[in-house]
Amino acid sequence: MVITEVLRAGQAKVAGSATQLSVDGAVIDPLSTPLTADVPERGLGQAGAVISEAIVGGQRATISWDSGRPLVLAGTGAIDLAPVHVSADATGTTVAFGEETHGFRAGEYRIASPVAVGTTGLAEPREGA
Repeated sequence: MVITEVLRAGQAKVAGSATQLSVDGAVIDPLSTPLTADVPERGLGQAGAVISEAIVGGQRATISWDSGRPLVLAGTGAIDLAPVHVSADATGTTVAFGEETHGFRAGEYRIASPVAVGTTGLAEPREGA
């Protein structure tokens, strides 16, 4: 019996070893929590994240994180990622979220980092959400 592996268009099979890997447009499994997002601060409003339609204290809210400090996220869910940039080497793997929209799977989450939480009008600073 001969088994032949058929690759889809645009795929390639690579064998050997590598010291570094970098992939643009990688489609990867959802990121489970806990996780830490760390973004080099680039100025007000130029880095961070916005979580829309969250439920905080029983109310629908928007949560804003403006980097500067790592975003520490724990919970029971995962983040479904749009295609991302992934780099890996002997020290670990980094996933660059980019400016794409990513979604949270249903679950309970806790942010243990300073954020702003808004339910109506101007968001209020909080030590977490």
